Amino acid sequence: ISNTAAGVTLAAGGGSVTDVAVNHNRLQNLEQGIHLQSAAQGAGWLERVDAYGNVVTDVGQVLTGDLDASTAQSREVRLYNNTYVDVSGIAYRIAGLADFENFNNLFVRASDDFLVTVEPQNAATQNSIAFSDNNLIWQGAAPAWTLQLGGPAGQRFIGLDHWRDARNQGHPELVTDPAAATVWADPQFADEANGDYRPLGTATIGTGRNGENIGAHFDGQDVGIPIP
Repeated sequence: ISNTAAGVTLAAGGGSVTDVAVNHNRLQNLEQGIHLQSAAQGAGWLERVDAYGNVVTDVGQVLTGDLDASTAQSREVRLYNNTYVDVSGIAYRIAGLADFENFNNLFVRASDDFLVTVEPQNAATQNSIAFSDNNLIWQGAAPAWTLQLGGPAGQRFIGLDHWRDARNQGHPELVTDPAAATVWADPQFADEANGDYRPLGTATIGTGRNGENIGAHFDGQDVGIPIP
């Protein structure tokens, strides 16, 4: 999927969108890889959405969650075992999403704005990060989190060490300490110039959650090999 505004859009109007998997796609040259949205005129919500095994390259944002217009709470969105390369904007930007999980993902040349949670416009919704760890990051500048952007407790944390201290700085939306096992290393792609994003670096092997490999996989094999 390439050269469009959003690769995948899930929209909740007056009802729910639940138990959805977005997996094993190649998403490239997009403004947004995945766009989650709810409508103010309805009470719709998203729940139990998994995105895994995707290779996402040359995007503005990987995930945009505009879910705070509804009066219903969206929750349980998990992004894991994906490979992201060249993200020019905010990697994850979420509003009105609870129990978000981010693990076993590989980030190369992502923006400094790694994750931003936005203060929900509807007080009936909230943000919470249930788990964010066991990722691999490789870029020039230290990545940053901005928590509750636009709210009274909004705060920016730059670098993994400061992320780990964010729970002590008045951010109860962080259910667990983030990035305790996140790796900073070169994934050593097999042949990035020709679109082969298989990581050959040993830092990706067995360092994910529950001892899994980091990055996009399918049936135990690395994905990201260019289509003939």
